[in-house]
Amino acid sequence: MKKPVQFYTKSDIFVWFLTYVWLVGSIVLFKVVSGYIIAIVITLGVLFATNFKLTLGSFHKHVLAFYIFCLFSVFWALNYHYVLFRSTTILEIFICMCVFYDYYIRLNNYTILLKIIVYAGYTISIYSFFYWGWDSMYQMAMEGVRLGNDYANVNDICMMAATSVIIDVYLSLYNKKLRWSLIFAIPTIILISFGQSRKALFMVFFTPILLYVYKNSRNLTKDLRPLLKIIFGLFIVGFIASLFYDSNLFAGIVSRMESLIYGLQGSEETDSSTLLRFEMIELGIQTFLDNPILGIGIGNSDLVMSRELGQSVYFHNNYVELLACGGIVGTLIYYSIHIDLLRQLLRYRKNSSVAVLFLMLILTSLITDYGAVSYFGKTTYFNFMMYFAFLEHCKMTYGRRGSRFLKPKSKISRAPKHKIPSVAHN
Repeated sequence: MKKPVQFYTKSDIFVWFLTYVWLVGSIVLFKVVSGYIIAIVITLGVLFATNFKLTLGSFHKHVLAFYIFCLFSVFWALNYHYVLFRSTTILEIFICMCVFYDYYIRLNNYTILLKIIVYAGYTISIYSFFYWGWDSMYQMAMEGVRLGNDYANVNDICMMAATSVIIDVYLSLYNKKLRWSLIFAIPTIILISFGQSRKALFMVFFTPILLYVYKNSRNLTKDLRPLLKIIFGLFIVGFIASLFYDSNLFAGIVSRMESLIYGLQGSEETDSSTLLRFEMIELGIQTFLDNPILGIGIGNSDLVMSRELGQSVYFHNNYVELLACGGIVGTLIYYSIHIDLLRQLLRYRKNSSVAVLFLMLILTSLITDYGAVSYFGKTTYFNFMMYFAFLEHCKMTYGRRGSRFLKPKSKISRAPKHKIPSVAHN
């Protein structure tokens, strides 16, 4: 039986293109074009292409609550300038995400959005190879030197690249068909290794393993073949990891991973970079203990680090950063977003494999938040928008509670050419 044909308008394609531009431009154009300009252009473009109608949902309520807290921390902050800068950044991203949210809650096929993210991540990877050049990257890798923050933060580049690989693996795994685009996963993983991003390397191996194990573990009581698939898959991952470990080309990232493990164990064999990060975390914890309820004001870690360590940086740990700058109140407001998402996505994990993917991505981000500050990142709020828009779509399709036996209320296979494909609201 043939699948029903779906028609999309020029407006749809234009919004998809703007989504792609946002994802690529927010990293590639980071040091060339102001984030404000990118946000304004994208927002006006989506408003022009769609019949925008603001519908307040969980996404708006959660992010607005966190933004209001950030803004109000100006009254008790050590320096209000840092608060205004961080708060403005969050508001700028939020406004842009609102217009995307209005469109994507009406999108029937979420594979489209996932593919946009994949292509955006691979584009950034390819651009990175052209920017640095293979000879230069190879020489730096052989010397154990990490790629610099030349055109964007190398961690942001690697995290976006890792996300694209994860989603591409998911699309192949759950569609039971290898995608041609997976060939770009090879240079993307090499880029992550040369960038020596421990968080991204952890993501790109750990999350696909979770997806693979989850997919093949549901029928273990009836059939042993899924168990054999899991064992074989883990063997392949272990084999690839051993190639990384033994190759001089990846000595830099291997050394950084070993240093992290030694640091967590309290060993003296860890490197100076890891020791500095632990010192930053200790300083952040002490700052939190001195100001446990409301913190020292959003973004004011910069002030503390400059005063104590002579470096204008943050605490390199999202939990510590929020506890120190936002106290218990700010941390709870921010992470209530993740709790609500996990709670709702669990309802629909049997209705849609996309819910499983998003669950795994959120769980992975909660782990990587130990080594990165993400609460003001552009991709963080894009992900929030995507997760909540998908949940609204699920509520309209499967009901508010979800069920493994409940079929969609309606299937719209053909949309009028003058409208965006949408799911009928109750």
